[in-house]
Amino acid sequence: MDEHFVDPEVMYISACLEQGRWNLLADSLNPDNFETCTRVVRFLDSYAPGHADVPPVELLNRKFPGFGFMAGVSHTFATSEMHHWLRANKLREVMASSASDIADGRLDAAVAKMREAAVNHRMKRTGRSIADEEMFHTVDTKGIPVAGPILNDLTGGIHPGHYWVTVGKTREGKSWMLMRHAIEAAAAGVDVSYFSLEMTGPACAARLHSIMLGHAPVGMDRNARRNQICQWFEKHNSTIKVIDGHDVGVVTPETVASECGDNRLVIVDYVGLMAGSSGHRSIEDWRVAAGISNSLQAIAQQFRTPIMTAVQANRTAATPNMNSLSQTMAYGQDADVVHIVAKKAQKVTLNILEKNRHGETGAKWFSMFDPAIPDFRDITVERANELIASQEVHDSAYQ
Repeated sequence: MDEHFVDPEVMYISACLEQGRWNLLADSLNPDNFETCTRVVRFLDSYAPGHADVPPVELLNRKFPGFGFMAGVSHTFATSEMHHWLRANKLREVMASSASDIADGRLDAAVAKMREAAVNHRMKRTGRSIADEEMFHTVDTKGIPVAGPILNDLTGGIHPGHYWVTVGKTREGKSWMLMRHAIEAAAAGVDVSYFSLEMTGPACAARLHSIMLGHAPVGMDRNARRNQICQWFEKHNSTIKVIDGHDVGVVTPETVASECGDNRLVIVDYVGLMAGSSGHRSIEDWRVAAGISNSLQAIAQQFRTPIMTAVQANRTAATPNMNSLSQTMAYGQDADVVHIVAKKAQKVTLNILEKNRHGETGAKWFSMFDPAIPDFRDITVERANELIASQEVHDSAYQ
């Protein structure tokens, strides 16, 4: 044992005594969490119910001479250290069990255990009373900005812990929408992690560059293009990191969790190409797909990091809805926002706010879809109808 080691159990109990409060449940603990101070914990549990206060330190020192009371320790810090110690112990148990699985040739079991432990280690398990001071704060109704003024006004942006799904058929603008979300967030000073599971990293970057520059980078000098992009990020004090699915291989919920953090937006393009914690891909079984969706929602909430993804719609539906999601309905059930994009003409997209857990639902509006310029502006119904009619006249002339 390290000579500088401080027993977190002694630290926690000392802090509780100084605070005059003994309530394991309020600190998300229970008597089974204690190993070196089990007798002290039993005594405190038996003392506290019949007394208005915790026992005096002198009584505890007399009853347990080797306890080693520590004065002046913050209760918040001690509770945090206690939970950290418990997670570390759990990790040691998992590593020992995984090592045994590997020795016996059960590699899949070992990998599954370690992946689960990696996520659980990062997820905080502590809870707080709603009467605690930290619970009394002003709720920020403004989230991270998203693409398009209408969607932004309807939702207030995407908030910490929220899980959004963009739904559309093949080649109807799902990826372009996610990329626009990424750039809006980065323009607001938010770092973005973008999982590109279908397009290669360079292809994804080229699209992002075109939106940021306001024109397609085809034929543009590479150094000039790079300088402009670097200047853009310096101006907004943010980054957009593309994780190329072709390089990393299998992307699981745990992979997504590794990118979560403060002041960050995580985007997965698209969820149908992910795999579950077991390594099975979502396209193999609807139950795997549902499990992935459940995990993404849980990860967003646990890390307070917003997550966006795209979902394929069945080709049979004229206009996609919640009932036409490919693989599983869980995507729509788990999501805070379901945003449907449907091409109505070559350069016209119909947008539907199919679900908005925290606000208005059912809104419909049109936007331009012209990636070559690029032009994705929201437009009026009248302008959309003009463009649709023009497209119909154009198509009929060549029939």
